[in-house]
Amino acid sequence: MLPIDHLVFFKSSNNTILKSNPNVRADFSKVCKGRDIFNKIEDNERRYKQVKIGTEKMSELGKLILSQHSPRKINILEGYGLLEKDILSGVRCPSSTCYHIPMDYRKGKWICPKCNTLSKNGHIEALLVHFLLINPTITNKECQNLLHLPSRDSTQKFLLSLNLPTTGHTKNRQYHQWSYPESYFILEENQIKPIFCQEKVPACVLS
Repeated sequence: MLPIDHLVFFKSSNNTILKSNPNVRADFSKVCKGRDIFNKIEDNERRYKQVKIGTEKMSELGKLILSQHSPRKINILEGYGLLEKDILSGVRCPSSTCYHIPMDYRKGKWICPKCNTLSKNGHIEALLVHFLLINPTITNKECQNLLHLPSRDSTQKFLLSLNLPTTGHTKNRQYHQWSYPESYFILEENQIKPIFCQEKVPACVLS
């Protein structure tokens, strides 16, 4: 049998006070703030050292759990007092010493005009930022503006290659973000970081 543990974590300010029913014995060791969750996970890894399942099965379980996830719909930009115009459009250079925005698209590759770094999939990050921060759907015209592409046809090729769910036809077609499991795994694989105008963003977001 797999060891099963539980943990409640929440995001709050330092002046949050937890209260429990005096007639119920509460185990607050299973409760932590968001910043402490990784420490709690590491504690469990130290306690449960015996390998029970392989990586492939673990991945299957992870996808199953994510498929049952029902996230609360929130407006992230509004929460930080930001507007859509505060997010820089375009594909970001993947070089850790550059991060220039936008990259140029030439002959099937994204090229950074500042450091000449090449990228094949830089548009995926830009689309995920749009889906997660602005709108879970995008039109051909919106995508063309987002990626700074020269034509509607080249934009459509990008969108079709990503196998995004669609609704509507021709000019009214809407491309929807990947389902939640796929979005999370794409985020992890591409190491996505939100792209904001630096001077508009609180330090806690950038970190």
